Amino acid sequence: MAAVQAVGAQSSGLPQTDPAAIVQSQERQSGQLAPGWLASDDARIRAWGAYVVLRDRRHELLPQLAGLAKAYTVKQGPLNGPERDEHDAMLSVLDAVIQLDGRIPVEVSETLYAEFPVQSLILLSHADRASDDFLLKIFREESKSNRAWLAAGNLLMNRTQCSWPVASCRLKVPGFAAAVLGALTVNVELSVVDQGRDPARRPAGVGGSCPFGLPGPQSGWPPVGNYYADGSAAPVLMVSGADPSFYFRSVAGPDPDRTRIEICPWATSSRDALREHFLASLAGEPPGLASVRSFVRNTITWRNDRQFLNDLRTLVDHQQRLFATVRKTLTDAGLLSDEEGASTQPSLEVRVYDDRSRKLSDLPVFQDPGRRIHIMTVR
Repeated sequence: MAAVQAVGAQSSGLPQTDPAAIVQSQERQSGQLAPGWLASDDARIRAWGAYVVLRDRRHELLPQLAGLAKAYTVKQGPLNGPERDEHDAMLSVLDAVIQLDGRIPVEVSETLYAEFPVQSLILLSHADRASDDFLLKIFREESKSNRAWLAAGNLLMNRTQCSWPVASCRLKVPGFAAAVLGALTVNVELSVVDQGRDPARRPAGVGGSCPFGLPGPQSGWPPVGNYYADGSAAPVLMVSGADPSFYFRSVAGPDPDRTRIEICPWATSSRDALREHFLASLAGEPPGLASVRSFVRNTITWRNDRQFLNDLRTLVDHQQRLFATVRKTLTDAGLLSDEEGASTQPSLEVRVYDDRSRKLSDLPVFQDPGRRIHIMTVR
């Protein structure tokens, strides 16, 4: 170490006992070792190599980091000791790539999604249209994380470029509009009341807290940036949209819960509410003025069985007309194929609440409501 200190002092003109000289010489020495560390068979040493690459902003070593990402074998299920070390080393590699605004091949980012979903999405947000099919797969199939699902949808939405009011779509992602429309469920809360009586008020909303903490760096390992699909602390915009997608990075030891994607999973709007916003954007409708709403409240004033069923049929028919109109808009714009336009239909779920003060008989049952229409009385 004395020799290193002397070299640092001589090259900087500072006394060999000066802390600045000592630190500078140590940084130069570790910087020179970084390429060799990245090539090590030891996962911990590779993690230190990636740490130094990021610390020293060594952009010229990004291809070596991309090579490590390409060579990585994604793990399924619980990790044993050596697999955990490999996972933690890859955290450092991906952290350096992201923070240095590096790129890795699209197919590598897609493969990494199974084990590093947030890092994968960040990298895919900078990728070209070659990632469209994989993002659509996430949008159709992601079940664990609403925010990862939303990020995929926002990326697809941003790759769909249409001019309104006359529909002219310069860019589009085949299948995206059908995935939005076909998975949407419109939920109707219908109160049946006596004449002159207001419907009952029903509680809504969610709440909770998001306690969160990470351990300090583990012994012998460098600190690393852990990534989460959240905007709960120091958010970074991943992709814009009606409901923008954010991520945040927390520097600490590797998160021991490798399945954690979100910090506050409850604090996300329902997917149907988010689909409503996607659908409105695809149809060229102004924000907040969507023709098809994911949640609708309505009231029927009770007089008799026949009148109730007629009013309920009117409500259902109105929703069906809205579906048909937006479906035609998307088809005319080329966002739905003719086949998709003929077969894609949202679901309609009507929950009927009997708020009459005098219930002399049960509400009549609505017979044969139609395809993908569900009507249920809540007692």
